[in-house]
Amino acid sequence: SAPAGQRFDQFFNGTRSAGFPADASATGFTDGSFDQYAILDDVTGGNAWIGGIGEYIVATGLSESDRQKLEGFLAHKWSLTANLPSDHPYKATAP
Repeated sequence: SAPAGQRFDQFFNGTRSAGFPADASATGFTDGSFDQYAILDDVTGGNAWIGGIGEYIVATGLSESDRQKLEGFLAHKWSLTANLPSDHPYKATAP
């Protein structure tokens, strides 16, 4: 199980995914059930990912600035800058 009070966020194209941040100590994350969350899906069903994944990164302890740099780097690497929010600091230029 996840450590008590641990929280996690999921971002997609520079935007926090709906329903996040999630709290690993919440009722839905009882001992042994934390691993039921899958990449881009959850135990509630109906959220299955359809399509390919070019790259998926899991990181801990990133500041907002570092997360945005990582998003900007990946968006420019994969030519997906159009998918970043208009106010993203690395939409126009790579970090």
